Amino acid sequence: MKNGSKYIALAASFLVINMYKKLSKNKLIEKENIPRLDQYLNRLTEFYSAEELDLAEDEFLTLVDFGLSPQRAFASLIEDGV
Repeated sequence: MKNGSKYIALAASFLVINMYKKLSKNKLIEKENIPRLDQYLNRLTEFYSAEELDLAEDEFLTLVDFGLSPQRAFASLIEDGV
């Protein structure tokens, strides 16, 4: 192998490794932390007492069943109260 081709091979492998690292980093950044329904139901315990919790959970699930996103249903439930 000639001297020039060694440098080309080295530079090409360096570029491939850097591109792989960049793509791997982008995949990690793209993931969002959106809570699941059961996590929203668990969060309701922070805002409602034990007596009001069943009513709040029913209202939350009703809003989600009617087509509201879980984020909006939770926010409207916390803003308005039950």
